Amino acid sequence: MSLFKEHTDEEQAHGLAAYLPNGRLWVAKNIKASNFRNLLIGLGRELTRVEQKQNEICNEADIAQASALITEWEKLLGIPDATIPIGATLTDRRNNVLFKLSVFGASKAVDYVRIATVLGYNVTVGPADGGGDMPATDIEKRYVIIVTVVGTSGTWPWTWPVLWGGVNLDALKAIFAKIKPAVCTIVYRP
Repeated sequence: MSLFKEHTDEEQAHGLAAYLPNGRLWVAKNIKASNFRNLLIGLGRELTRVEQKQNEICNEADIAQASALITEWEKLLGIPDATIPIGATLTDRRNNVLFKLSVFGASKAVDYVRIATVLGYNVTVGPADGGGDMPATDIEKRYVIIVTVVGTSGTWPWTWPVLWGGVNLDALKAIFAKIKPAVCTIVYRP
């Protein structure tokens, strides 16, 4: 995707020439092969490189397209960590970054269900009393979140070292432990 339209060197030179005044001194600005026109083409080439670099930076800001800055994205998010290793391929690395971003701000039961689904598990999440949603701001009480593992779902999207089939919930537990509200305790039920 190109956010900025990239111009040819000739288009850049023509644009620069349009900003110069008219008159005998500046007449060479529109004469092909003149030294002054060649100077404008040379300057235009640099402007074209700036446009290309702007588009490259915009593309690197989109994780789905990032390649040169994927290491910076991983550093920013603390990858690798105990739950998410460095991916073997560029696609795995992008998916790890997207997954790590998806867990930020998880505060509702539906967020935890979504995260578990990405890891390949079907879970139900709810408070111990069976009513309402998980707490957002009430810090005077301790809450217990019940996570019931129903089974596995879908196809494993990444090459993480998690056993398929719901036998090993270590990755799920580690991620939930990191993102749960401080006033919550999580209890896992088979």
